[in-house]
Amino acid sequence: MLILPNLVREGELKVPASDTVQKVLSYVDDHREEIISTLQTAIRTKSVNPSFDPTSAGEGAMSDFYTGYLKKLGFSIERVEVDGRPSLIATLESESNKRAGRPGTQRDVEPGPKLLFNAHMDTHPEIVGPWINPFTGELLEKWSEASGGAFSGNIVDGFIYGRGACDHKSPGVALLKGLEALQAAGVKLGGKLTVIFDADEETGGAKGMQYIAKHYPMDFDMALYGCTTDFTPLGRSFFTSMKENNIIRAMAGQQAYRFTFTGHNYHVLTPKVGLGAVEAALLFIDRLRPMMDRVNAMEVPLEGHGQPRMRVNAIDCGYRGASHHQAKTAEVIMNRRIPPGHDPKAAVKEMRDAVDTFNRDYPEHNITFEVIADTPPYVLEENSPIIQGIRRAVKKVFGVEPNITGVPSPTGASQFVAKHDIPTVLFGFGVLNFHHAIDERIHVDDLIKTTKVYAVALMELLGVE
Repeated sequence: MLILPNLVREGELKVPASDTVQKVLSYVDDHREEIISTLQTAIRTKSVNPSFDPTSAGEGAMSDFYTGYLKKLGFSIERVEVDGRPSLIATLESESNKRAGRPGTQRDVEPGPKLLFNAHMDTHPEIVGPWINPFTGELLEKWSEASGGAFSGNIVDGFIYGRGACDHKSPGVALLKGLEALQAAGVKLGGKLTVIFDADEETGGAKGMQYIAKHYPMDFDMALYGCTTDFTPLGRSFFTSMKENNIIRAMAGQQAYRFTFTGHNYHVLTPKVGLGAVEAALLFIDRLRPMMDRVNAMEVPLEGHGQPRMRVNAIDCGYRGASHHQAKTAEVIMNRRIPPGHDPKAAVKEMRDAVDTFNRDYPEHNITFEVIADTPPYVLEENSPIIQGIRRAVKKVFGVEPNITGVPSPTGASQFVAKHDIPTVLFGFGVLNFHHAIDERIHVDDLIKTTKVYAVALMELLGVE
């Protein structure tokens, strides 16, 4: 018999008994040190994205690490490689689900929910540039001596240090250990759970989730993107929608634009006619200031404040024969984040209108314009089953009401929600603004808390047989 929380008539079926939940939580507590050591091993299993470091072996060893755990838990596993970069698609399906739809099966046997869990395997290298410590605001330029470096897995003052501690190996370990706790307690999940551990997320996912989302059926009722979602007090003062215990249901979209300008290459003794390419670019940017100020001042309570939504990323100019020569061409890259609920097409039209107006006013400096990246925003209704299932799990385990909110940036989940209409949330204890950071770390308590909530959430979302 399949028990589906909130999907059955009252009195017919019930959610797992409280003593079953307690068995699961007790198992996690009893195996605390093993869970910690598993994450340490994952951190020490280097999987730096080769785009950052061509000498890196990539995600191969990490995929082998996860494969071992998934096999023990009974998953069927497909390994997908793009240019030697492996991703894993692993499936665990209940017996009820397997029977549903077979010839001769009772009509009341219905397939259960289909849940996707996703976390990526690749990491940034040790250093990605100076970083602001999200606890103190201190500028950091190298890993602290106590941390032991980016792949140490050292524990200092209760924190586990290293690449993947937050981004994204701790959620992966928490899920696997949560499943282990369920099986040890005799829990057989209903429905169908698919786990995708993907490659190449840190550089956009062309060799990972982008490829999977394009070439594989993404037939899921809901998705949990395993991701740390808490912010430090200093971070919460900046990202104003964030509190504690965040379930993220909305993500900003993002567009990037390329503008190419033409101009005159003057000799110093030649009378000036028109503008140099860089002068034209600066004039155009100046004319965009009112738009940029308006976009950056926009109030969107769901995602709060953060970095400016619209800014100039780069200005490059073409060949100049001497230091006093004007460039004949210039290129400007701009970025604009699109808040949840806003129309990306309207943003592109606004920019095209600005370009058309400039070209009419300065025809000899015609701008060519293209959209070079366009990730749509995403927002999920708060009453969605995936949100409410995780919410119930947090309340059952810790007795607190989570903060259901949005984040003012795209995330790795944007890769599949952009192509497939899958109700998706981000959730996991640990600090989100430690992603890519120097001294990246997660508190051991946050790792254990995530393991507990993931285990209970799986029962809430998939039911039990």
